[in-house]
Amino acid sequence: MKIRNMTLEDFPELAALWEPEGMDSSRDHYQRVLERNPDTCWVVEEGGEILAAALGLFDGRRGFVQSVVVRKDCRNRGLGAQVVRKTIESLRECGTDRIRLFVRKRNSGVLKFYEKLGFAVEEGCHYLYDTSGTPV
Repeated sequence: MKIRNMTLEDFPELAALWEPEGMDSSRDHYQRVLERNPDTCWVVEEGGEILAAALGLFDGRRGFVQSVVVRKDCRNRGLGAQVVRKTIESLRECGTDRIRLFVRKRNSGVLKFYEKLGFAVEEGCHYLYDTSGTPV
């Protein structure tokens, strides 16, 4: 088993993991993420197959962990923790200790996992997004 940086060639396999989980699996989005964050996006691979993945995004000030996924038949083996820790480490190497992630309420069962990795729920915060389809 090894952990390595994601590549564009990984997209079909990652999309097959992300899509059933309701995550963005658009190739254009994925390509833009990798172009801007080539050193902070990771996969755990074994036998040529991707078992887990996470995107690390750095905006110049803060880091974000996104699209964490572990193949269903590989869960509870520590792979998610491994890929999230590697993503955090690479974001810190970018120069930030301000690392965030968002969890959808329908996926709140994963909160304990992230809390064990050192994240805390910020109760007084609202997450808003643009619904107009036009740039803000």
